[in-house]
Amino acid sequence: MTSTDSIFGKWAAIISTGLALAMGLAFVIALVSTHHVTAVPQVMVGAHDLVYYYGSATKEDAIALGKALKGVGFLTDLGAAVVLAKEKSKGITAVSFVLKDDAWNLPDAVFKYGEIGRRIAPTVGGFPFRLKLVDHNLVARKVLAIGKETIGIRDIIYYYGSATSQDAIALGQSLRSAGAIKDMGATILLTKGDDTSISFVVKQSPWERPDVVAIYETLVRQVAPSVGGLPLKLRFLDPGGVVHKDVTVL
Repeated sequence: MTSTDSIFGKWAAIISTGLALAMGLAFVIALVSTHHVTAVPQVMVGAHDLVYYYGSATKEDAIALGKALKGVGFLTDLGAAVVLAKEKSKGITAVSFVLKDDAWNLPDAVFKYGEIGRRIAPTVGGFPFRLKLVDHNLVARKVLAIGKETIGIRDIIYYYGSATSQDAIALGQSLRSAGAIKDMGATILLTKGDDTSISFVVKQSPWERPDVVAIYETLVRQVAPSVGGLPLKLRFLDPGGVVHKDVTVL
């Protein structure tokens, strides 16, 4: 992936569009029976997209989530359905995206949905929470952890998919030992799914210089044992979430 690639573009191809309106009552019945609730309130985002919510989630929570998802380009008024669940007594929050068949297996799905999770986290109560990729019957096809660990005072490791808090801490400590992060506000993303990736959010353009990319590859090889070893995917993002380059490190 050498050209710029927006994480949030063209979601219509994978969202189960039209579900919120076309399935209507059937969808609500499935939601009620699946989650053992008696009623499922909803809020409309735009003219067609819906955010359902239950448990201790409030209407205000659902509105905030809808606005955030619209802001990142996930909701585009095509009839998508999203479910927000909060179980306050257990400290559990989950956001479910209803997707077309097999969309949860598209390349880099864990990373892309993890990035959405990172950006909507403030609207659902912060980290950690779960993000579910479900089919139109609300069967969870992938469940992703979305979390955050601070290394030192200012450096942050976000983790997605099957990556854990312990993985993020181990990676952060390894990067710090290697001199790659120095408590100056670095942002690193750790993804574990079909593969493992370490992504660096950078303000300048290191991906344009092969010698600098080679330095990052050496760094990734050095810290690989902290996250399960090689192979790894090295990825460069700008602060706006655009992927500029990814490299498989062997």
